[in-house]
Amino acid sequence: MIGTPAALVALARYLLLDFDGPVCHLFAGLPARQIADELRDLIPEPSTALPEAVRMTGDPLAVLTHIARHGSAALSAEVERVLRAAETRAATSTMPTPYAARLIAVARHTGQRLAVVSNNSADAVTAYLGAHGLDRYIDVIVGRPARRPDRMKPNPWPVLAALDELHSSPDEAVLVGDSPTDVEAAHAAGVAVIGYANKPAKWTPTQANRIVTEARPHLSRIPPFTITIGPLAGSAGAVRFSVGPHEPVLRIRAAVRAAVAAVRGAENVPMRSTTYVPHVGIAYNNSQVDAQPVRQRVRGLRSEPPVTTLINTIDLVELRREERRYAWRTLHRIPLQGHR
Repeated sequence: MIGTPAALVALARYLLLDFDGPVCHLFAGLPARQIADELRDLIPEPSTALPEAVRMTGDPLAVLTHIARHGSAALSAEVERVLRAAETRAATSTMPTPYAARLIAVARHTGQRLAVVSNNSADAVTAYLGAHGLDRYIDVIVGRPARRPDRMKPNPWPVLAALDELHSSPDEAVLVGDSPTDVEAAHAAGVAVIGYANKPAKWTPTQANRIVTEARPHLSRIPPFTITIGPLAGSAGAVRFSVGPHEPVLRIRAAVRAAVAAVRGAENVPMRSTTYVPHVGIAYNNSQVDAQPVRQRVRGLRSEPPVTTLINTIDLVELRREERRYAWRTLHRIPLQGHR
C-alpha cells in the first residue's frame, strides 16, 4: 500500500497507532528522566557498575531492557512493576496530541477498527484512553509484554499481535508512529507506515541511508589528516578543546550539510554554516553566568600539552538531547580517501 498519508489512512480497514507521540505526550507532566532515576535506584549494585549508557540515559525503557537482560527475575519483575505504575501515573498528567482525538473518532465513525500498539504499558494506555473518553473507539490495546522487553518495537511482535486480535492481514492496516522503531516494526510486519514527525529534527532510517549515499562520494575524496586537540578553553557557554587545522574539518562538515540539504531540504539543515568553529566540546551551558570563574578554573589546565590524532574515518551519527546531555547513535562509518 503506497500513497499519501491521507490516502493510506482512507484505504486502510485497520488503523494502528503508537501511543506516546501520535496519541499523547506521555511524559509531559512526569519527566522520563525522573522515572529512569527511580528505576536505577532499585538496582542493588552501585550505579558505577552500570554501563555508561544505562547510567546516563533518561529513557526508562533502556533501564528496563538492561535489567531484563542482566538482572535477576525478581529485580526485573520489580522494575517492570515500578515502571508500569509510573507510566500510569504519567498518563494522568500527560498532554494530548493535537487532533489525535478527532482522528480516532473520525476513523471509527467511518468504519475503521483501531488498535494502540505501544512500548509503554497497556495499563497506561488504558488509563489515558478512559480519562479522555477515547476507550470506546479503540478495539485492541497491545502494550509492552511483561518481562519481555525484547518483544518491544522494533520487534514486529506488537504489530503482529494487534493484527491477530483484529483478525486483519498486514495489507489491510496502516501504522502511525513517531520513531524509527515504529517504522522498523511496521516494515518487518509487512504493514504500511506513516511517520508522525512531531519534532523537526526527526527523520526516518530511509532518509539517513539517503544522506549517507549523498555524502559518501564527497567524503571519500577527502584524504586522511592529522588534527591537534588542545589547549582547553572556557567561556560562559562551554568548556571545550581547540582543534586545528580547521580546513579539513570544515570540508567534512560542508559535505555532510550538503547531503542533508539534498535529502531533507536546506531549511532543515541545523546551525548556520558561517559561525561554526571546529572544537571538541566537553560541557555546555545555556544559562546566563559570569564567564570569569569558568576561565579561572580552566586556566590551570591550559598548560597540559595538546595531543594529535589521525582522522581516517567519519562516523555519521544520530544526535539527540536527553534532558541535560547529548547522546548519539552511530548510523554509518565512512572511510576517507584511500583508507580501508
